[in-house]
Amino acid sequence: MAPAYSKPVSFFDCILEKCREYWKQPNGQLKHQTAGPGPDLDPSVIHDIILYRGTFNPPHEAHKAAFFVAKQHSGLEISAALLLAKRDDWVRDKLSRKLEDGPQILFEKGARFDLWEEHNIADSWYRVVGDTDGIHWRIRKKLRKKGVRIRWVHIVGPEYLDEPNFMHEFGVYHEVLVCSNDSRQPFFDPDGGQPIKLEDALGEWELDVRAQSMNASAADDIKVWVTKMKGGGEARYIQFAGGPRREMSSTMIRKILKAEDKDAAARSPVKDMALNARKIALGLVKWTWYTGEGDNS
Repeated sequence: MAPAYSKPVSFFDCILEKCREYWKQPNGQLKHQTAGPGPDLDPSVIHDIILYRGTFNPPHEAHKAAFFVAKQHSGLEISAALLLAKRDDWVRDKLSRKLEDGPQILFEKGARFDLWEEHNIADSWYRVVGDTDGIHWRIRKKLRKKGVRIRWVHIVGPEYLDEPNFMHEFGVYHEVLVCSNDSRQPFFDPDGGQPIKLEDALGEWELDVRAQSMNASAADDIKVWVTKMKGGGEARYIQFAGGPRREMSSTMIRKILKAEDKDAAARSPVKDMALNARKIALGLVKWTWYTGEGDNS
């Protein structure tokens, strides 16, 4: 049982404490360490906190939008958010699967941090941290010791709901998965029934009445579906009428940068996708070619 605390706990201070302990550095690998006090968490309630993990190679507008879609339309009372940028070796591993198409562009972790940090999407409620060895579990344990209970709300792509083992892992920990069709169309359609291949991992989809009332001003354009995961936890799907509103990906941005034609016309789509696109287009952000031979070239 958690200690009986009554004093609110600063979420951001707790993250900073844990990062200092883990990385043995004054600020660990924490970004935004000077960007305001952040939210205080009341020990008397369970807090839903967004957890967004990814390679973000590089981060783009759809990544940013995923934050706000989950915060504004999921039907959950979101207290704060934690963004975990994966290590460079995770990114290299992902890029290795694409080397048949030639050398790949790698934005190193420091650059991926900075692109988020300088874009400054929401200083008062989110932090950026290096994702390594379950740091988010350590942060939750730290909060638990202070008497604060949280539930991670994971932002994921719809394709993750097609992985029963992945679903089981989060179900066991009573987590929440949130996805949408904001940037790409999922393989399933709650209106059309439950996909057979997910029957072992998910229950039936149902409309979330409370979420619909929270989205009342856009009720005709947004539906929020919820289903229970076997073993605990839940999955939420935010469905925008008409399908994806913005189709973009980090892969699309890298292909544009990789193109031999480097004139402004060739790079112009980057401006509509990437965070801090001007710095990327002007070559002010550090990225390297990854060839699979050694670390980078």
